[in-house]
Order: sequence, then structure tokens, then C-alpha cells
Amino acid sequence: MLLLLSSTACDSEKTGNSVTVAVAANFLTTAQELVADFEASSGLHVQLVSASTGVLHAQIINGAPFDVLLAADQNSPQRLEADGRSVAGSRFVYAVGALSFCRANGEQPVADGLAVLNNNFAGRLAIANPAVAPYGLAAEQVLATLELPADFPQRLVKGENVTQTYAMVATGSVDYGLVARASVFGDGTRDPASCWPVPTRLHAPLRQEAVLLSRAAAKPAAAAFMTFLQSSAAQALIARHGYGVEP
Repeated sequence: MLLLLSSTACDSEKTGNSVTVAVAANFLTTAQELVADFEASSGLHVQLVSASTGVLHAQIINGAPFDVLLAADQNSPQRLEADGRSVAGSRFVYAVGALSFCRANGEQPVADGLAVLNNNFAGRLAIANPAVAPYGLAAEQVLATLELPADFPQRLVKGENVTQTYAMVATGSVDYGLVARASVFGDGTRDPASCWPVPTRLHAPLRQEAVLLSRAAAKPAAAAFMTFLQSSAAQALIARHGYGVEP
């Protein structure tokens, strides 16, 4: 499912003052704040389209009119570059993600997620769909390191993306979730300290890349957004949302 967020981009597209950004679901809340700052400082307009990285990648392959992709991994931007669907050399890491292990009841902090999962785990656990969501793939890698009960697959629930997965935890639809740490930071009702930060050694790095797509190679608004994303102000905002940033 694609989520489209825009109020002014359609009119601005006609004058070249608009950029359409496809953003991975985990980064949507952060992207909305970045866009507000970018629009205020540049006078340009941004249309955000959000879904899992796998869904966005498929849409690009099928000709979706996106200018920039903010993926939740490096693989998708690299494949787009190899296929000639993006501007060579435009890729860069804009954020480094992390996983958190959360209990549905945020009032009971999780001190050690591995202990909970390894101790005859009996609850229902939500992760994002590994087939289309890089955070789901990372969660699957974490689970592969554990000794889980034989019936665990029947109690594993997969969300369409990390946003839906976190919603399952927040509403109590499941008992636990392996979710994006940024989702926890973005939830004003939950203390991030109530969730257990998953050690990064348990999964492949969640280095998230941005890439300028070929259709926007000569589009100043798209280039301006890519430059803004690498600014110190943008990187500071990204860090406040629970992401790591690279020098």
C-alpha cells in the first residue's frame, strides 16, 4: 500500500518547483519534519509517497513518477543505479537505523529482549514483512540467532511495513514487537527507555541510502532536496529521531 502526502505539489509540478520523494515507511515521520524545514527555507514543495522499500522499488521499476528515493537499505538504491534507473554517484547514506524490542504494555520496561525471547517465549511477536521491509529482514536475522519454541512460527505476525508493525504493538494486538527504534522515538506516549535496544551485532547494518532517480537528473528542486538532506541541520534532526548519522 502506498501512502501519498501532499497539499501543494500537484500545482507546483507544473512550474518545476516540486519534488516527489518516495520514502521508506520507517522514515516517514522524520521526513515530514525535514520537508517542513526544506519548504520553509527553499520555497519549493515536496510530495511524499510512503511504503515499504520493497514496494517503492517495485513502483519505480514500473515507472512511478518519483524523483528521489529514501530507502531503508542500501541494496535497493544500488540495484537502481546498476539498472540505470538512478543518477550514477548520487547515492549516500542519510541515516543508520536500529531495532528495538518492545512490549505491548509500555509501562513494563524490557530489560533484556534476548532473555525474554529465549526463555520459553510464549507470546505473539510482530515484525515487518522481511520480503519487502529491510527492518523486517533485520528482525528475521535477530530471530535466527535464538532458540525459539517449535510453535513460534504460528505466533509470528508480519506487518506490511515497520509503521504497521509498531501500530500492532502500540494497540496491544500483539504481545511484543521488533520495531524500528525511530518508531519508538516518534511515539509521544512511550518512553524510548521502555524498549530494549537490539545489539547491532545481531543483524546486518541498517544503513539507509538516498538516491536521485533518473527522471530527475536535470531537476533543480530534486537536487536541492538532496543537498538539504546532507546539511548539518537535517542530520541533526535525523539524529533527534533516534537514527545514527555518518560523517
